[in-house]
Amino acid sequence: MMCRRFHRLRARVLLLKQDRLTCLEAQLDQIDQNEKLPLYLGKSRGDTNPERKSVMSQIESALADYGMFDVCDRWL
Repeated sequence: MMCRRFHRLRARVLLLKQDRLTCLEAQLDQIDQNEKLPLYLGKSRGDTNPERKSVMSQIESALADYGMFDVCDRWL
């Protein structure tokens, strides 16, 4: 049985996912730079910045999606 693996298409989708993560990283950096209070990166319980929490949640989802795509692509 012959099946196409669509390497070129997979590469393009992976690049889009990387670009999304890069944009989210830039948003997070901007939020951190504008923060007036000291940051404690190892303890998020005290973080009262809702914008940072929202971006971090988006980053977590995007990283999980990126990781799953990358892992699945290795097996095909």
